Amino acid sequence: MDKKTRTKTREQGTKRARQARSKRPTDPLTTLAALLALPLSQRITAIAKDVRSRADRFRVINAFDLARALGVSQPEMPDNEWSFTTYAERQTIEEYIDRGGEEWAVLQWLEGAVDEQRFRSLEKMFAKLEGAANSSFDFLSAIERKHVEDAISEEQLESNQSNGMCCIASHCVRLGKVQLWFEAVVEDDGSCIDLKTPYDDRDGLCQGLSNCVTSSW
Repeated sequence: MDKKTRTKTREQGTKRARQARSKRPTDPLTTLAALLALPLSQRITAIAKDVRSRADRFRVINAFDLARALGVSQPEMPDNEWSFTTYAERQTIEEYIDRGGEEWAVLQWLEGAVDEQRFRSLEKMFAKLEGAANSSFDFLSAIERKHVEDAISEEQLESNQSNGMCCIASHCVRLGKVQLWFEAVVEDDGSCIDLKTPYDDRDGLCQGLSNCVTSSW
């Protein structure tokens, strides 16, 4: 086959692929019906292939319908088949103050973490911050700053746990080497108000926890 013929063949193949894609159902219910016509194992394989190839044929399906189609238990009200995580984003001392935190609380966290002489010195430095338009904590050592910022994060995490805030639930559909992750944003009553699908997981749209403190169960 010469070069001209190969080029023509590729163009014809591309055209047929485009035509095939254009004929695919884009209606969520029709697409869901096509998925449900397959056995469960084939549904999982089909979604894994769709996600990996970025064809996204089945992405139009409602997230809760997609989860149920793949055998996920109770996506609207995640149960014990899901893993749960409460999180709090780490904050700098400056961010904590900007969000309404108090300088005295920062000083309080340092009591007992430094020796008495250093604490008395810090008291004087913090006293100078009263009434200042912009608080600067450059006088803190790296170890002191880390201690305070860890305390801020832990306090926020405890608050989130007590108030049922910042909680996500995760569920993985597995078949051989295939892993398809769903992530639910969970309200304080246990209901899911937003469900991320394997497509969202692929695109980095799930909650990132790399800059957070967490508690999981």
